Amino acid sequence: FKDVARIMQNSVEYSAENNDLKGALKIFSRVKDVIQKSKNEKVKKTLTDVLSSAGSGGLMKIIGTRLDTKEGIKDEDFKEYVSVLGTGAIPKLIELLGNLQTIQGRKKAIMALTFVGRRDIKAVAKGLADQRWFVVRNVVLVLRETKDKKALEHIARALGHEEPRVRREAIKGIGDLKGLKYIDRLVDHLHDEDQGVKVSAAAALGKLRNMMGLDALIARVTEKAMLEEDPVLLKKFFEAIASFKYDDVIGFLEDILRKNPFFGRAAYNELKEAAIHCVGLIGDPRAKELLEELADSKVKQISDGAKIAMKRIQRAKKR
Repeated sequence: FKDVARIMQNSVEYSAENNDLKGALKIFSRVKDVIQKSKNEKVKKTLTDVLSSAGSGGLMKIIGTRLDTKEGIKDEDFKEYVSVLGTGAIPKLIELLGNLQTIQGRKKAIMALTFVGRRDIKAVAKGLADQRWFVVRNVVLVLRETKDKKALEHIARALGHEEPRVRREAIKGIGDLKGLKYIDRLVDHLHDEDQGVKVSAAAALGKLRNMMGLDALIARVTEKAMLEEDPVLLKKFFEAIASFKYDDVIGFLEDILRKNPFFGRAAYNELKEAAIHCVGLIGDPRAKELLEELADSKVKQISDGAKIAMKRIQRAKKR
């Protein structure tokens, strides 16, 4: 039977050399059928070795070339190819991910690496050592997409990466996988030099809904340093605060909306407008009285914001 397996192996290599993905897939399909039906363990072992050739450099090179073309590879063909890949193909997939030039190609490579990587998180995490920031970012994305909490310790390694886009992806991963262990790292990134990283950190803290995160967000939006920040950032921070329960945040919001300003008047109005936006996002009907008071404000941005928030709450109530 080894001779038959060798013929199959040679056929796969021939298909690869002649840019015939369909031919290779047909061979893999037949091999899988035999493995499933056979009761002979030696036969299964021999044929499994044939399947391992799916991750060989030659076939992977063809896959990469095809993925970068305008025609690409049909979804069903690519999924069939990925289904036979073993964890030994992970380094080749990471290499492929770094060499692909098109977005469509990278998306498919990420899908493949995620599918195979769920079986060996550590092998995927080795890609974090790559010198190219975009490869590291995509490896972090793959680790997040595995939805495996064991990936968290590896994702956390990228929180200190010099490239902001990598830090943003790592922060998103910590938030999506509920990495409470790393909440202090997220809090630190509320003061990151990159605005996108700050926004990502706030959003992740909103997803975690931990009181330590809420305290950090409240402290950050009431810092005088916020006066020098983009108003959009202030709004994003309040959107994160809106992820928490009404009872946990209403006291803080009322302090802003009803008491004397602790910033200058113009800055206070920006803070107040962001807080009103937050109340509207929370959508609790108990805020109606407070918003009605603010709707009568002589400051247009406050009055308009309160009216928008009331409409948002009314729409939420009808659902």
